[in-house]
Amino acid sequence: MCMQTLLTRCMGHVDTWNKHFETAARLGFNAIHFTPPQQLGASGSSYSLFDQLALSDINFGSIAESERETRLAVELKRMEEEFGLLGFVDIVLNHTANNSPWLSEHPEATYNLRTAPYLNPAFLVDQALRKLSLDLRNGVYRESHGVDGNIRSEHDLHQVVTILRESVLPSLRLWEFYTVNVEQALAEFKEEVTKHPAETPSALFTGSEIDVMKKEGLVRDPRWGRFSVKPNIKWAIKLFGVVRNRPGDRHGVAECCRDYQKALDIINLPLYEQVNDHINAICRNVADRLRYERLASHGPQFGPLSEEHPLVEPYFTPIMRNDQVYTWCINNGWIWGGNPLENFASSPGFAYLRRDVIIWSDSVKLRYGKGPEECPWLWKRMREYVQRMAKNFHGLRIDNCHSTPLHVARYLIDSAREVRPNIFIMAELFTGNERYDNIFIAKLGINALIREAMSANDSHELGRLCHRYGGEPVGSIVRFYPPVYYDEKGVSADIILPAKPGTPPAVFFDCTHDNEPPTQKRTAQDTLPNAAAVWAAGCPVASTFGYDLIIPKHVPVTEHRLYPLFAEKQNDGIMKARKILNELHQRLSGQGYTEIHIHQEGELITIQRHNPRTHRAAYFIVHSAFSRNYSNDHPAPVRIPGRITQVLLAGRIETVQDASRWAPHETHVTGLASELRLWKADADGLIAPLFSLEPMTSEVGNTIIWESFPPGSVVVLETVLPAPAEAAIKHLSLLDTDNVRLQSMFASLSLSDFNGLLYCCDAEEKTHSGGSRGVYDVPRHGPLTYAGLQGWVSVLDDIRVDNNMGHPLFDNLRAGDWAMDFISGRLSTWPRLAAIQSWLVDNFGAAKLLPRHLIPKYFDKIVMKLYLSARQFITRHLMADFIWKTEDGFVRDLAMTAAQMVGDLAPVPLLSAALVGSERCLKTTMAAGLPHFSTGYMRAWGRDTFIALPGLLLVTGRFGEAREIILGFASSLRHGLIPNLLDSGFNPRYNCRDACWWFLQALQEYCTICPDGYKILQDQVVRLFPADDTVHDPANPHRSTAPLADIVQEIMQRHANGIQFRERNAGYQIDSLMQDRGFNVSIRFDQETGFIAGGNEFNCGTWMDKMGNSEMAHNRGVPATPRDGADVEIIGLVKSAVRWLTQASASGKYPYKGVEIKKADGTSLQLPFADWNTLVQENFEKYFWVPTDPKLDSKYKVETRYIHKRGIYKDTHGSHSNFSDYQLRPNYLVAMAVAPELFSAEKATRAIEVAEKYLLAPVGMRTLDPNDRQYRPNYDSGNMSDDYFTSGGYNYHNGPEWVWPVGFLLRAKLAFAPEKVRPSVLADMMQRLTRRHREIIRSSHWRGLPELTNENGSPCYSSCATQAWSSATILQAYFDLYTK
Repeated sequence: MCMQTLLTRCMGHVDTWNKHFETAARLGFNAIHFTPPQQLGASGSSYSLFDQLALSDINFGSIAESERETRLAVELKRMEEEFGLLGFVDIVLNHTANNSPWLSEHPEATYNLRTAPYLNPAFLVDQALRKLSLDLRNGVYRESHGVDGNIRSEHDLHQVVTILRESVLPSLRLWEFYTVNVEQALAEFKEEVTKHPAETPSALFTGSEIDVMKKEGLVRDPRWGRFSVKPNIKWAIKLFGVVRNRPGDRHGVAECCRDYQKALDIINLPLYEQVNDHINAICRNVADRLRYERLASHGPQFGPLSEEHPLVEPYFTPIMRNDQVYTWCINNGWIWGGNPLENFASSPGFAYLRRDVIIWSDSVKLRYGKGPEECPWLWKRMREYVQRMAKNFHGLRIDNCHSTPLHVARYLIDSAREVRPNIFIMAELFTGNERYDNIFIAKLGINALIREAMSANDSHELGRLCHRYGGEPVGSIVRFYPPVYYDEKGVSADIILPAKPGTPPAVFFDCTHDNEPPTQKRTAQDTLPNAAAVWAAGCPVASTFGYDLIIPKHVPVTEHRLYPLFAEKQNDGIMKARKILNELHQRLSGQGYTEIHIHQEGELITIQRHNPRTHRAAYFIVHSAFSRNYSNDHPAPVRIPGRITQVLLAGRIETVQDASRWAPHETHVTGLASELRLWKADADGLIAPLFSLEPMTSEVGNTIIWESFPPGSVVVLETVLPAPAEAAIKHLSLLDTDNVRLQSMFASLSLSDFNGLLYCCDAEEKTHSGGSRGVYDVPRHGPLTYAGLQGWVSVLDDIRVDNNMGHPLFDNLRAGDWAMDFISGRLSTWPRLAAIQSWLVDNFGAAKLLPRHLIPKYFDKIVMKLYLSARQFITRHLMADFIWKTEDGFVRDLAMTAAQMVGDLAPVPLLSAALVGSERCLKTTMAAGLPHFSTGYMRAWGRDTFIALPGLLLVTGRFGEAREIILGFASSLRHGLIPNLLDSGFNPRYNCRDACWWFLQALQEYCTICPDGYKILQDQVVRLFPADDTVHDPANPHRSTAPLADIVQEIMQRHANGIQFRERNAGYQIDSLMQDRGFNVSIRFDQETGFIAGGNEFNCGTWMDKMGNSEMAHNRGVPATPRDGADVEIIGLVKSAVRWLTQASASGKYPYKGVEIKKADGTSLQLPFADWNTLVQENFEKYFWVPTDPKLDSKYKVETRYIHKRGIYKDTHGSHSNFSDYQLRPNYLVAMAVAPELFSAEKATRAIEVAEKYLLAPVGMRTLDPNDRQYRPNYDSGNMSDDYFTSGGYNYHNGPEWVWPVGFLLRAKLAFAPEKVRPSVLADMMQRLTRRHREIIRSSHWRGLPELTNENGSPCYSSCATQAWSSATILQAYFDLYTK
């Protein structure tokens, strides 16, 4: 859109309008913006409307009023059909002319002393200023202060303000409107308290009597007279009127009165201070206005005070009502820097009291109230006015939108859309705050805001405005890749796109009709550069009539002269150039030149408009002329990449009349006499008088060398890409369809291969490369999270949110090819990725032929093509149908953690070939978390692996990797335990009591989920430790094997008989923190309950395994959470195991029926799994339930004195610290998920509610009840203070919010959901509880869920950014939801 503003009153009679339309169309404009065509008020201002429903006599004087609107419609229709011009018009909603005839009939439509009595103080001030103005004119203060009605200096101004401050304002006693009359209130109180004292003091308000009195005990008389703030005597007596006997003293009426008076004085003090602040503001604002109107060189310089120009503009206008009584109504205006969401005329009216409003004294502010019911006549009238305009015009411009109450504007704009649904809404909105702008845009459906180049005070600000409103940056990356880009069938899961923060859309004016033109504010020579810069922007653009004529002064909205009627070939000022610019702007926009780039060197601005599809570009090179004192014919050379095909515009204003010698025409608006010089290029595309070209050395293109390009000059060039780059673009366009080729490359790859392609954190990459290579380090950004594609994609997605083309990664890409070479080069480590490597080399090779500024765009396309295709292939072809068929993007995000965490890290195999032989070497491992547990002996943890394995490998259908990991850990069985740390089998450590039970749980789920899963029990397992005391001999790797079923049986057998041993190499060499007794491992079996118990106060054998390490805090060697005894989650896992083995044995899938328990006398006892299962079932709730009703305590194994939360399950039973048994922790949720049969539904539901209420946090679950004295929610491993509970991260499991238990909460809720609950309700519950997880996994550079968070979900920088079990357990919960 190329729009021109016309002051309707200057267009003359409607009969001549077609001449103006013809001129506008000839110049290439396609839209006209009209100021209001209504009847105008006494001031003649285009925005002070006399009658909103009547058209102006100026334009329609010879036409009957009843026919005027019809004639307007005819002319606008003709304008559109004959001249191709759309019509836009201003609507004025905030005020009406102060001589509008309907004001007398409807004073309720204004803010006056009856409808808004809170304006009384402001009215007094306004009247006092009127009198002061008259007194100054009459010389009243000439002798006393040396000032009269002619204010000529700062001294005079200071004297006027002194008079105002010291004489005028004190006489008004403004404080009486806002404070309590203490003397009157005290007399009333004394009388009442003598007759009816309060009998007893109110304990509820003791100590806060004054605050309560302020809030509840003061009443404002709605008439807003003096001392209209009055105390409520009932509250006063209640708070201060207690008369009672006290030993040795009588607290009598006098003392009550003193207390009450003191309270009133305290209440009044800030009110007096507020009034003083108002007085200071009045003086300051009056001084500022006087200074601008009478002293400032850029002001109107009104001269001596007069009736037309008094001391300050009046804020109130008298309106004669029909009953012949004057009503004083406030005038409208605006506040510099005011809050646009607040109506500055509403109560308490301080803006008018303080004189903050810059007033329009010709217009009365309209009072709409809260809705049509408050002033129905006004709402109805303005609705009719707006709908009439909407009926005839294509768009509306909301004048003074920032001062229009939102609810009013919304109602009226909605009414306009009833008449014309697709009406274009633009607004004059100067809030000074983009957040406020966006509120107005959203609430009103504004299509564009008015923005202006003349607001720029220098060329750099002009360039910034052009960039801000001109379009997307050149080379912008794709906002969203549709599924068809990376999937041959174009199918994907739900797509959630982060909302892009956008610049409010603009109609960008070179100069609006409200402001000074370049001749007045800058120089006449800047008229063309300013227009060209604006017209280079890729947004609707606009100008105002007179700008092209190079008018020397702003044409006011009260202008009485008419616009000239131009002859057909007449071209004044820059009109010839305007035609070229209009045609060019419309062509570029229509052909998709949506991108822009700004380069500035001093006053020279180069604006590139770029087509992202063809990569053709138009370069607008403008030499600004902001100052008459600036002269430079040879500005800096300009680099133009590509091949110049034509010069579209070259020119400047050669001569222009001196504005000081210009005389305005009596009847018509005219501009300065001037000469516009336009050049045409020669056959070589050069304009010798202006510039020459030199070839660029770094890439194909030219450098413009200026021969003569003084300020005011403009050149517009068009370019295309050089031939090699065009060929490269053609090659890269195949990315849009190259799906089948990539799919064929992926077909032979394993999950481990994709781990290398997509992931590998710094430690993993260094391990893969033998230390020669880590992740890529982007200068000024830092190292990526992964060396694989995900590391790049995480940054690219951040850039994509706000299209940050200045990101350091893009700077790095524009500077050199290092990133592309890194991505393709690192794949040499994986021979199976050779085809992918060749694909990357091929496409990156094409990208390297492009101009450097385009490389980021195509780098993104190449990387995202490969990444999205790989991700789609993994979730669709390498994983279970469940992952693909749910169509839930979050499920796929979680599933991708399997590729992130599981892989073959050659130097860190699951079992080393040195121990089991190369033919039995197992390579696949699962990292517990990244980056801290990624390589070396810290990579593979028994507990973590088997908590995560069902979710990451079984649910996803990666049964091969799951089987390998199960058999690998089974090989390391010793003492009947699975090691906590495996260390490839070299130095496994057996210090955890729960890993073996998590192992059995994972094995059980493997058998039940995997097709023919029970066959794994027959697989032969290499025994690293056939006996507990077996020692490794690398020269003789062990070859003894046993079926996996025997490994399972050994676990059960050893636990049933108890386990007692001391860790090998106990001492500093395996654990520098643990005390000596902590190395003693003890596990017991209770034959009466079937429970497994163990541990002691010096070690920590469950997942809550933090060992103190601070000497200063004296917690070194002390477990923070020993959890010795029978742990609730282990009992649940035991129950799950014996239930499973009972069933498997009965069906012949497991060869053993039970365990043999050896007695001290040498005899033995057979314990069938079925009996063990029954023991646990019968005893669990008796030992672990903490009843809701204390009366039931005797029925359960509880000690009442330790209970501080009821309706839960104990965390442990039989620990050395009885109190810790009863601590509320999330562990019983594990038991609920794996062995729901242990729980009665009613008790389980209650316990889940308690856990959800007290433990569930935004991301994780609190590891301890917030009401517990040990609760410390913020973990910091670097904290080495003397705080026993937090030093050295001692609170690791005493409050921080771990994520993996959330999965078990979800599974527990599903397990105990009422049968009648619909699946959709459960799905909604899951969606609600995982909302933050969805956000995190899509925004974290690690693309996973963290190990834990600190208080209320705040980041914990000491933990792993992505943890295997965090994603796994939640994914397993979704598996339960969708399959069970």
